[in-house]
Amino acid sequence: MQPESPAAPCTPKQCRRWLKAADAYAAAVDGISFELMAAQERADRWWMLWSRPWAGRALRKVQLRYPEVVREACEAYEPVRREIRWAIQAEEENDAARARLAVRDVWGRATAPGAEGASLTFVFRHDVPPRDVPESATVDRSFVDVRRLRMALAGLGRPCVVWDRAALAKTEEELAGLTFRRWWQDQFSEDYEAFSVGCRARGVPSSSSARTNRDPGGAATGGTGGFTGFSIH
Repeated sequence: MQPESPAAPCTPKQCRRWLKAADAYAAAVDGISFELMAAQERADRWWMLWSRPWAGRALRKVQLRYPEVVREACEAYEPVRREIRWAIQAEEENDAARARLAVRDVWGRATAPGAEGASLTFVFRHDVPPRDVPESATVDRSFVDVRRLRMALAGLGRPCVVWDRAALAKTEEELAGLTFRRWWQDQFSEDYEAFSVGCRARGVPSSSSARTNRDPGGAATGGTGGFTGFSIH
């Protein structure tokens, strides 16, 4: 079983252009290949002796044209192939950076009393000056990665989690085109704001609710699509 080809992130416009170039390459190579096979079949029909000289000449003409047609098709597709290769390489580098971010112990929690005796949990990053954590909050001094953060939040039951906007903004900056929402979904198959359900029930804004950059989807590329190219040998 061959390994799955990596997908290159692309906008819809880029994907259409890449697909058009790939289709043109495939059409050219397939066309001359079918023509060569047909000419070979005609030349191999030994029982049609009267047609063999003509078929032989036709076969030689196609054999001479074949490498030229393939070469021209490869040259026409080469700029797109390089562009896709660069996009794949960049996405692989971004994936590596996101993986490193996932294991960094930069996340922290703080608690503060809310309305009617309810407790609010603030999620922030220790390496980013907080924007939404009140000075009166009690800070948990532990430094955890995102997976241990999620485990801690899950243990709170029905919490009211307020996500610090400065922490989210810095994280999205480091995610290189991927929203925090999509990053969290890719790792845990859930919306990170599920931990803010308790806030909405109590009429408390979860900070990130004011954010307007809802992730429009895509192939883990921050809303773009994905294109899988093919190899030319």
